[in-house]
Amino acid sequence: MKFKNVILSAGSAVLLSATLALNINASGLPNNKSKYWNQARMVTTNKVVNAQQMQLKKGMITNKKLSSSKLKKNSDLYVRRVGNNNKEWLLFSNSLKQNKTSVWVTKQNDTKWMKKYVQKAPKGGLVSNFSRAKFDTIPSDNFVNAFFPVGSYLGDKDKPILKGGQAISVKKDDSDSKDGNNFYYIMVKGESTKVNMGSGQPTPYNVINVQDKMIVSQNTPEDSQAVLPMNFEIKDGTLWRIMDSNNKLTKNGYSYSNKYQKWFPVTFK
Repeated sequence: MKFKNVILSAGSAVLLSATLALNINASGLPNNKSKYWNQARMVTTNKVVNAQQMQLKKGMITNKKLSSSKLKKNSDLYVRRVGNNNKEWLLFSNSLKQNKTSVWVTKQNDTKWMKKYVQKAPKGGLVSNFSRAKFDTIPSDNFVNAFFPVGSYLGDKDKPILKGGQAISVKKDDSDSKDGNNFYYIMVKGESTKVNMGSGQPTPYNVINVQDKMIVSQNTPEDSQAVLPMNFEIKDGTLWRIMDSNNKLTKNGYSYSNKYQKWFPVTFK
Protein backbone atom coordinates (compact mmCIF):
# COMPACT_ATOMS: atom_id res chain seq x y z
CA MET A 1 0.00 0.00 0.00
CA LYS A 2 1.27 3.44 -0.87
CA PHE A 3 0.37 5.84 1.88
CA LYS A 4 3.39 8.15 1.95
CA ASN A 5 1.56 11.18 0.60
CA VAL A 6 -1.41 10.85 2.90
CA ILE A 7 -1.39 13.35 5.76
CA LEU A 8 -3.59 12.60 8.76
CA SER A 9 -5.62 15.36 10.33
CA ALA A 10 -4.98 16.06 14.00
CA GLY A 11 -6.52 13.46 16.22
CA SER A 12 -7.58 11.12 13.41
CA ALA A 13 -5.43 8.29 14.71
CA VAL A 14 -6.98 8.18 18.19
CA LEU A 15 -9.55 5.61 19.15
CA LEU A 16 -13.04 6.86 18.40
CA SER A 17 -15.02 4.22 20.24
CA ALA A 18 -16.54 6.78 22.61
CA THR A 19 -18.21 8.59 19.71
CA LEU A 20 -21.91 7.90 19.26
CA ALA A 21 -22.87 5.75 16.29
CA LEU A 22 -24.25 7.70 13.34
CA ASN A 23 -27.64 6.78 11.95
CA ILE A 24 -27.60 5.79 8.29
CA ASN A 25 -31.04 6.02 6.72
CA ALA A 26 -30.14 4.58 3.32
CA SER A 27 -31.10 1.02 2.50
CA GLY A 28 -27.41 0.11 2.20
CA LEU A 29 -23.98 1.66 2.73
CA PRO A 30 -22.64 4.06 0.06
CA ASN A 31 -19.95 2.77 -2.27
CA ASN A 32 -16.30 3.31 -1.53
CA LYS A 33 -16.12 6.43 -3.72
CA SER A 34 -18.76 8.33 -1.74
CA LYS A 35 -17.81 11.43 0.30
CA TYR A 36 -19.70 9.71 3.10
CA TRP A 37 -16.47 7.93 4.00
CA ASN A 38 -14.44 11.14 4.39
CA GLN A 39 -15.19 10.90 8.12
CA ALA A 40 -15.23 7.96 10.53
CA ARG A 41 -18.36 5.80 10.38
CA MET A 42 -19.47 3.00 12.67
CA VAL A 43 -19.95 -0.31 10.82
CA THR A 44 -19.97 -4.06 11.40
CA THR A 45 -17.76 -6.42 9.42
CA ASN A 46 -19.35 -8.94 7.05
CA LYS A 47 -16.28 -11.16 6.94
CA VAL A 48 -12.84 -11.63 8.48
CA VAL A 49 -10.75 -8.52 7.73
CA ASN A 50 -6.96 -8.44 7.54
CA ALA A 51 -5.55 -5.34 9.24
CA GLN A 52 -1.99 -3.95 9.22
CA GLN A 53 -0.50 -1.63 11.80
CA MET A 54 1.48 1.02 9.93
CA GLN A 55 4.00 3.40 11.47
CA LEU A 56 3.33 7.15 11.51
CA LYS A 57 6.09 9.68 10.93
CA LYS A 58 5.44 13.41 11.23
CA GLY A 59 1.73 12.84 10.83
CA MET A 60 2.14 10.72 7.71
CA ILE A 61 1.53 7.03 7.21
CA THR A 62 4.74 5.26 6.18
CA ASN A 63 5.20 1.92 4.44
CA LYS A 64 6.67 0.38 7.61
CA LYS A 65 4.40 -2.37 8.88
CA LEU A 66 4.67 -2.94 12.63
CA SER A 67 2.25 -5.83 13.02
CA SER A 68 -0.88 -7.41 11.60
CA SER A 69 -4.16 -8.67 13.00
CA LYS A 70 -7.50 -10.08 11.93
CA LEU A 71 -10.89 -8.62 12.74
CA LYS A 72 -13.54 -11.30 13.18
CA LYS A 73 -16.80 -11.33 11.27
CA ASN A 74 -19.49 -9.22 12.99
CA SER A 75 -16.89 -6.98 14.66
CA ASP A 76 -18.03 -3.42 15.39
CA LEU A 77 -15.56 -0.67 14.52
CA TYR A 78 -15.12 2.78 13.01
CA VAL A 79 -13.76 3.09 9.48
CA ARG A 80 -12.63 6.04 7.37
CA ARG A 81 -11.46 6.03 3.78
CA VAL A 82 -7.91 7.20 3.16
CA GLY A 83 -5.74 7.35 0.06
CA ASN A 84 -6.38 8.38 -3.52
CA ASN A 85 -7.75 5.16 -5.01
CA ASN A 86 -10.72 4.73 -2.59
CA LYS A 87 -9.49 1.27 -1.58
CA GLU A 88 -7.60 1.99 1.65
CA TRP A 89 -9.35 2.35 4.99
CA LEU A 90 -8.34 3.50 8.45
CA LEU A 91 -9.64 1.21 11.21
CA PHE A 92 -10.51 2.21 14.77
CA SER A 93 -11.48 -0.67 17.07
CA ASN A 94 -11.11 -1.64 20.71
CA SER A 95 -9.68 -4.95 19.52
CA LEU A 96 -6.82 -3.16 17.73
CA LYS A 97 -4.20 -1.62 20.00
CA GLN A 98 -4.16 2.11 19.29
CA ASN A 99 -1.36 4.61 19.89
CA LYS A 100 -0.13 7.96 18.61
CA THR A 101 2.71 6.59 16.51
CA SER A 102 0.80 4.19 14.28
CA VAL A 103 -2.55 3.49 12.61
CA TRP A 104 -4.42 0.37 11.53
CA VAL A 105 -5.38 0.06 7.88
CA THR A 106 -6.90 -2.41 5.45
CA LYS A 107 -7.22 -2.52 1.68
CA GLN A 108 -10.67 -3.36 0.29
CA ASN A 109 -11.96 -2.86 -3.24
CA ASP A 110 -15.53 -2.01 -2.22
CA THR A 111 -17.84 -1.69 0.81
CA LYS A 112 -19.27 -5.21 0.65
CA TRP A 113 -17.00 -6.26 3.52
CA MET A 114 -19.08 -4.22 5.97
CA LYS A 115 -22.70 -3.53 6.85
CA LYS A 116 -24.63 -0.89 8.74
CA TYR A 117 -24.00 -0.86 12.47
CA VAL A 118 -27.05 -1.72 14.55
CA GLN A 119 -26.78 -1.07 18.28
CA LYS A 120 -27.10 -4.31 20.20
CA ALA A 121 -28.90 -4.72 23.50
CA PRO A 122 -26.45 -5.05 26.41
CA LYS A 123 -26.13 -8.53 27.88
CA GLY A 124 -27.86 -9.36 31.11
CA GLY A 125 -30.13 -6.97 32.96
CA LEU A 126 -33.06 -7.56 35.29
CA VAL A 127 -36.72 -7.33 34.36
CA SER A 128 -38.97 -5.48 36.83
CA ASN A 129 -41.00 -7.83 39.00
CA PHE A 130 -41.69 -5.62 42.02
CA SER A 131 -45.21 -4.84 43.23
CA ARG A 132 -46.94 -1.63 44.22
CA ALA A 133 -48.52 -0.65 47.54
CA LYS A 134 -52.28 -0.21 47.13
CA PHE A 135 -52.51 2.25 50.02
CA ASP A 136 -50.52 5.18 51.38
CA THR A 137 -51.14 4.93 55.13
CA ILE A 138 -52.02 2.11 57.51
CA PRO A 139 -55.83 1.95 57.97
CA SER A 140 -57.61 1.42 61.30
CA ASP A 141 -60.60 -0.62 60.08
CA ASN A 142 -58.78 -3.72 58.82
CA PHE A 143 -55.44 -5.50 58.84
CA VAL A 144 -53.18 -4.94 55.84
CA ASN A 145 -49.78 -6.25 54.77
CA ALA A 146 -47.03 -3.75 55.52
CA PHE A 147 -43.47 -3.64 56.87
CA PHE A 148 -42.06 -3.07 60.33
CA PRO A 149 -40.30 0.33 60.46
CA VAL A 150 -36.57 0.30 59.78
CA GLY A 151 -34.49 0.63 62.95
CA SER A 152 -37.27 -0.77 65.18
CA TYR A 153 -37.66 -4.16 66.83
CA LEU A 154 -40.27 -5.96 68.93
CA GLY A 155 -39.19 -8.06 71.91
CA ASP A 156 -35.60 -8.77 72.91
CA LYS A 157 -33.06 -6.63 71.03
CA ASP A 158 -30.68 -9.54 70.45
CA LYS A 159 -33.48 -11.96 69.47
CA PRO A 160 -36.39 -9.78 68.37
CA ILE A 161 -39.80 -11.18 67.53
CA LEU A 162 -40.00 -8.61 64.75
CA LYS A 163 -37.31 -6.39 63.29
CA GLY A 164 -37.08 -3.50 60.89
CA GLY A 165 -38.08 -4.26 57.32
CA GLN A 166 -39.92 -7.47 58.19
CA ALA A 167 -43.33 -8.07 56.58
CA ILE A 168 -46.24 -7.82 59.03
CA SER A 169 -50.03 -7.78 59.14
CA VAL A 170 -51.05 -4.55 60.87
CA LYS A 171 -53.78 -1.97 61.51
CA LYS A 172 -53.68 1.34 63.37
CA ASP A 173 -55.38 2.07 66.69
CA ASP A 174 -56.75 5.58 66.18
CA SER A 175 -58.42 5.70 69.61
CA ASP A 176 -55.10 5.66 71.48
CA SER A 177 -52.73 7.30 69.00
CA LYS A 178 -51.53 10.84 69.63
CA ASP A 179 -48.64 12.99 68.41
CA GLY A 180 -45.44 11.12 69.21
CA ASN A 181 -47.29 7.96 70.29
CA ASN A 182 -48.63 5.81 67.47
CA PHE A 183 -50.34 2.58 68.48
CA TYR A 184 -50.80 -0.35 66.10
CA TYR A 185 -52.23 -3.85 66.28
CA ILE A 186 -49.77 -6.33 64.84
CA MET A 187 -50.49 -9.99 64.21
CA VAL A 188 -47.81 -12.09 65.95
CA LYS A 189 -48.14 -15.87 65.79
CA GLY A 190 -51.84 -15.56 64.99
CA GLU A 191 -52.60 -13.17 67.85
CA SER A 192 -53.15 -9.42 67.75
CA THR A 193 -50.58 -7.50 69.81
CA LYS A 194 -50.91 -3.78 70.55
CA VAL A 195 -47.60 -1.95 70.07
CA ASN A 196 -46.64 1.68 70.69
CA MET A 197 -44.38 2.74 67.78
CA GLY A 198 -43.74 6.17 69.24
CA SER A 199 -42.99 8.55 66.38
CA GLY A 200 -42.31 5.63 64.02
CA GLN A 201 -44.88 3.82 61.94
CA PRO A 202 -45.15 0.77 59.69
CA THR A 203 -44.80 1.50 56.00
CA PRO A 204 -46.84 0.19 53.05
CA TYR A 205 -43.65 -0.37 51.04
CA ASN A 206 -40.23 -1.81 51.85
CA VAL A 207 -38.02 0.77 50.21
CA ILE A 208 -35.89 2.57 52.75
CA ASN A 209 -35.65 5.85 50.92
CA VAL A 210 -37.42 7.19 47.86
CA GLN A 211 -36.18 10.27 46.02
CA ASP A 212 -36.44 11.51 42.48
CA LYS A 213 -34.74 8.82 40.37
CA MET A 214 -33.45 6.93 43.43
CA ILE A 215 -34.68 3.82 45.23
CA VAL A 216 -32.98 2.17 48.22
CA SER A 217 -34.04 -1.34 49.17
CA GLN A 218 -32.80 -4.68 50.48
CA ASN A 219 -34.52 -6.26 47.48
CA THR A 220 -33.58 -6.24 43.80
CA PRO A 221 -35.87 -4.97 41.00
CA GLU A 222 -36.65 -8.54 39.88
CA ASP A 223 -37.75 -9.54 43.39
CA SER A 224 -41.53 -9.81 43.68
CA GLN A 225 -41.16 -9.11 47.42
CA ALA A 226 -40.03 -5.56 46.65
CA VAL A 227 -42.90 -3.10 47.15
CA LEU A 228 -42.87 0.45 45.76
CA PRO A 229 -45.28 3.34 46.32
CA MET A 230 -48.01 3.60 43.71
CA ASN A 231 -46.92 7.12 42.77
CA PHE A 232 -43.21 6.42 42.23
CA GLU A 233 -42.53 6.56 38.50
CA ILE A 234 -39.73 4.48 37.03
CA LYS A 235 -37.89 6.58 34.42
CA ASP A 236 -34.86 6.17 32.22
CA GLY A 237 -31.83 6.38 34.52
CA THR A 238 -33.72 5.60 37.75
CA LEU A 239 -31.24 4.18 40.26
CA TRP A 240 -31.99 1.24 42.54
CA ARG A 241 -29.47 0.98 45.36
CA ILE A 242 -29.09 -2.11 47.55
CA MET A 243 -28.94 -2.18 51.36
CA ASP A 244 -27.60 -5.13 53.34
CA SER A 245 -29.46 -6.91 56.14
CA ASN A 246 -28.14 -4.34 58.63
CA ASN A 247 -29.61 -1.46 56.60
CA LYS A 248 -26.17 -0.34 55.47
CA LEU A 249 -25.73 0.94 51.93
CA THR A 250 -23.68 -1.32 49.68
CA LYS A 251 -21.84 -0.34 46.51
CA ASN A 252 -24.19 -2.46 44.43
CA GLY A 253 -27.20 -1.24 42.54
CA TYR A 254 -28.99 -0.97 39.22
CA SER A 255 -29.87 1.67 36.65
CA TYR A 256 -33.03 1.45 34.56
CA SER A 257 -32.88 1.59 30.76
CA ASN A 258 -36.16 2.67 29.23
CA LYS A 259 -34.94 1.54 25.80
CA TYR A 260 -34.39 -2.06 26.86
CA GLN A 261 -36.97 -2.12 29.68
CA LYS A 262 -34.36 -3.61 32.01
CA TRP A 263 -32.22 -2.82 35.06
CA PHE A 264 -28.46 -3.02 34.48
CA PRO A 265 -25.86 -3.36 37.28
CA VAL A 266 -23.98 -0.25 38.45
CA THR A 267 -21.41 0.28 41.20
CA PHE A 268 -21.57 3.23 43.57
CA LYS A 269 -18.47 4.82 45.09
